[in-house]
Amino acid sequence: MTSIFFQGDRDLSGPAVEALRTMITWCKDHQVRVVTGAYGAVVKLAHEIGADVTSYGHREQDKGKVPDGAKFVDCSIPGHQYLGWGNRLGQILEASSGAVFFSGREGTLAHLFPFLEFAMKGKKRVALVGWDNIKIEAISVLIDQRPVAVSLFSFDQAEEAISWVNQPLA
Repeated sequence: MTSIFFQGDRDLSGPAVEALRTMITWCKDHQVRVVTGAYGAVVKLAHEIGADVTSYGHREQDKGKVPDGAKFVDCSIPGHQYLGWGNRLGQILEASSGAVFFSGREGTLAHLFPFLEFAMKGKKRVALVGWDNIKIEAISVLIDQRPVAVSLFSFDQAEEAISWVNQPLA
């Protein structure tokens, strides 16, 4: 089974929510596991749709943020929140065959760059959904070239985006 990591602003709204709903429903219909952090709009919607979802937390209290009975991986390291966060990110990278990133804030960018590194090496696909040109230009300044395993999609291209991310790399 393939698995796709979803990351975005914890307060997704408007067309982003509809795009996310389309993608998670696609994952459910195609037996693709949804990988998430421990809280936010992505986690809530994935559980509401009934997708096969695994949430990863980096703090001991994160388990209480996912719905009862949900699959949860505790990546916390007692007394070391930031080490726990790094451990969570590493486990998410290991568990995911690709990723979908909705435009977000600093947490989204912190998760994006390790995935971009894997994309530049041809090891994972990354879909950027609903990103504005300013953020894309800022990211492109930080990397030498846009990897072929990274693609941009608008909110109304949700089904194309999730299908593209799920394709095997050559």
